[in-house]
Amino acid sequence: MHPFYQLGTIREMVEMPLRHTNLFTNLGVPMPRGVLIYGPAGCGKTLLARAVANETGAYMVRRIRGEVVHCS
Repeated sequence: MHPFYQLGTIREMVEMPLRHTNLFTNLGVPMPRGVLIYGPAGCGKTLLARAVANETGAYMVRRIRGEVVHCS
């Protein structure tokens, strides 16, 4: 699987509810409330999340070892 495929998938999961809310309301499907990214340390999860949040204007909440850190 190409790495850019995963980036596009995550971006689509974040952008669709923000830009096309009418699709979700017309279909009667609840909009997703967030995206959980997990994996081993050092694989770029935070960088990916920050890039997508910056591109879409979304709000990012990071969870670090049981703590919740709000980032804008």
